[in-house]
Amino acid sequence: MNNQWALGIALFVLGFFALDHFYLEWNLPQFIMIQLIRIIDWMAIWR
Repeated sequence: MNNQWALGIALFVLGFFALDHFYLEWNLPQFIMIQLIRIIDWMAIWR
């Protein structure tokens, strides 16, 4: 992946988070963090 693709993807993700914050109100960052915590808890093999 070159720098132009990486910058484009980063801008798209940040733009989608901004769209969610100002217009959609889906609470996307909260949803992503909850899912990440669930995945980490599911993958915890040391328990």
